[in-house]
Amino acid sequence: DGDYDKSAGQLAAEKSEANDRRRAEDELMLLDTISKAKTAGLDHVEEVQELLARCDKLSEIYSHVRDTEEKLEAVVGGSDIAMIQELLNEATNYQIDDSVVAEKAKARLALLLRTNEVTKILSELMAVKDAGRLVSTYDLIHELVAEAKVKLEVNPALLTEAIQATRKYKPLVKVRDELREAVELASETKIMEVIEKRDMYAAMLGDTFCEEEASAGRNMARMLALERQCFQHLQTKRRQSAINFPTDTRLPPY
Repeated sequence: DGDYDKSAGQLAAEKSEANDRRRAEDELMLLDTISKAKTAGLDHVEEVQELLARCDKLSEIYSHVRDTEEKLEAVVGGSDIAMIQELLNEATNYQIDDSVVAEKAKARLALLLRTNEVTKILSELMAVKDAGRLVSTYDLIHELVAEAKVKLEVNPALLTEAIQATRKYKPLVKVRDELREAVELASETKIMEVIEKRDMYAAMLGDTFCEEEASAGRNMARMLALERQCFQHLQTKRRQSAINFPTDTRLPPY
């Protein structure tokens, strides 16, 4: 029952360690076989020579395996993506891509690749000087900053710049969120109230500030106004119909 309490990572690590032990045992057996074959070679020369040739080949493979694992161990703490990828390809060829050090290298590679990806996105966003565009991407910046702070190795200066941007534009994001909420609630009064506030900021920051939200808000306000006019017109027609409807003397007054 204890195995059910183990995480997938623990089980994978145990499997990898077991494979490492098995490879080490195989290597010792191989070396022992080579030694015995050399000792017994006097009686069966051809057979032993063929066996030795196969053993030498296996010994060479094991040597490459050890070399690959040692190199992986050396680069797993670094940032050379190309080298880690190359060594992991070698590990796959030698069927040791599930070893402990190979799993470490995979995790390291994934972290480096994601760090580069996030760094590229944040750098491009921080190069934008348009407040409206930055507000529109605020949620993305906030998510990337949270991820980078906890998991990644993004340049501290870039991370600080992104954090400062989220703090700087947070009040403007509040206006954006208010406008979105007003549209979702289909409140004509609230929509026009927040659009007025948005237009005040847009006069200073540029028309790109909450451009999409303002357009959606105005469209919703027009739809609500049209709906109200149609309802009022229908009510007026109903009242007029009631007034002009002739009295049927054949029906009782009640």
